[in-house]
Amino acid sequence: MEDTIRIKCTGCGACKNICPVGAINMIEDNEGFLYPTIDETKCIKCGKCLSICQIENKPKEYSIIQSYAGYMIETIKDSASGGIFYSIAKKFIRNFSGIVVGAAINYSNMHVEHIIVSQEDELYKLQNSKYVQSNMIELFINIKNKLDNNIPVLFSGTPCQIVGLKLYLKKEYENLYLIDIVCHGVPSNKFFETNLNNNRINNIKKLYFRNKDSKNINRSVYQYKIIYNNKTKYINNNEDPYYYSFMNNISNRYSCYHCDYKKLNRYGDLTLGDCDSWKEQKEINKAVVNSIILLNSKKGKILLNLIKEEAKLCELDIASEVEHNKSLSYSESVPLKRLYIYQDLKKLKWNDFKKKYTNHTNFIKKIKIIIKKVIGGKL
Repeated sequence: MEDTIRIKCTGCGACKNICPVGAINMIEDNEGFLYPTIDETKCIKCGKCLSICQIENKPKEYSIIQSYAGYMIETIKDSASGGIFYSIAKKFIRNFSGIVVGAAINYSNMHVEHIIVSQEDELYKLQNSKYVQSNMIELFINIKNKLDNNIPVLFSGTPCQIVGLKLYLKKEYENLYLIDIVCHGVPSNKFFETNLNNNRINNIKKLYFRNKDSKNINRSVYQYKIIYNNKTKYINNNEDPYYYSFMNNISNRYSCYHCDYKKLNRYGDLTLGDCDSWKEQKEINKAVVNSIILLNSKKGKILLNLIKEEAKLCELDIASEVEHNKSLSYSESVPLKRLYIYQDLKKLKWNDFKKKYTNHTNFIKKIKIIIKKVIGGKL
């Protein structure tokens, strides 16, 4: 059973929140991922945790009704992708007097956490990609209370977070709207924090995992943009151990390699993600970053209708997207380096760790090119 939990548990925290006697706690393992532990002295063997655990249970799936690619002119420059989520969330608060729940960076400890936003001017906290596992464990009860008090709730998260919430709630709520994101996989907050500390980056005011530079605000690159101590630093993904390992599936939670949700049947009312097949799509505006929007339910149609007049949408060839966007169809196998990366993070000196878990060859070539330019081509 312990091996099954290690491999399949997503760390959603539904079991902790459903326990009537507080016998379950979510504890970090040595890699920094949260797993449930049971206090046997408190446990009353009621079985409620097992009844809502997503290892053995799944809620109703949705088949895709219609698929689009698109973007929002108003919000694309401040978004990692096409700006669709931010625009829907803004209209949701304005039109429904609802709340929005999504992932934000807590700059006091550099952890990624789900938070509740009720004001339009706070939605920027939920904008842009966060390539870290977000902790939503403390919000289950709060979300349920909002729903029971007839407050409309828009929840955005990874498919496993959507499933965890739905299983915890145990019933369908007419005032709950769900957006699942196409998920690549999640490394741990602990690794993310260690990486920043070893790069001597502190007092961070703003961090972006995707950068849109001033030369081309409509295209984003996989590059850190970090604002700290009145400085702005850019780090390419292949030069940073955390980012490089994420891009190459080396540091994900083990459940990400055995994911039940990388498929076309979805659990959210809408599915959002990057459009990876943009070069193949005939009607798409290839000058900008497009999101994919998968319409999965009647509620999804309600959400999409909030922005449909302003959005630049075209029909998506879903077969082409599946071919290019592997996170829609299958999980990567566990790579050999995954077995060692978190051990190496503890035992190796940082420079040695960095050399092992970055594209060091490309970095050296880059340095040689710079030196060659400086000394006039003598290398």
